[in-house]
Amino acid sequence: MELKDYIYNIESVDEKGESLKDVTAVFENGNALKLCVKQMTKIAKKLKPTIIVSPESKGFILGASVASKLGLGLVPARSPKNLSREYVGEKYLSHNGDSKELAIHDDAISKGDRVVIIDDKLSTGMTLKTTANLVERLGGNVVGIITLLELTDLNGIEKIKNYNVYSLVKDTLENN
Repeated sequence: MELKDYIYNIESVDEKGESLKDVTAVFENGNALKLCVKQMTKIAKKLKPTIIVSPESKGFILGASVASKLGLGLVPARSPKNLSREYVGEKYLSHNGDSKELAIHDDAISKGDRVVIIDDKLSTGMTLKTTANLVERLGGNVVGIITLLELTDLNGIEKIKNYNVYSLVKDTLENN
């Protein structure tokens, strides 16, 4: 079984005619999801994290699964409107130029925590860079970033090149 066989190209999904890679088939297939979580857990375990952080929303699926396997907690990086307590937040530009904001509860990361960030995709790198910035502002140490898919043609790795980055599948938007 190859995870890349469960990642689909969706053509012209918006008014700009941009396409995307859809990873939901990985979640829909029990064996593919199991393989993905197994591979991510193996990588994360070697990094010896004390907590897992995942940006919304598909990152929650993978992050929670890995955190559970490792007996760790999951800290969600979310839109501030979805958080119930005090938080730290940071704005960023999404891949299509929209202004977005991610936030983490200000008591969710302890100084010195070893954090692994888990998400479904590394595209432009802005979501992952913003998440790492939030972790570091709270005193955490990002020991690794793990993604299911890295879109190499978007060069997002450049924004997070100072971190240990692991992607289970590397692909381009043009590949079908």
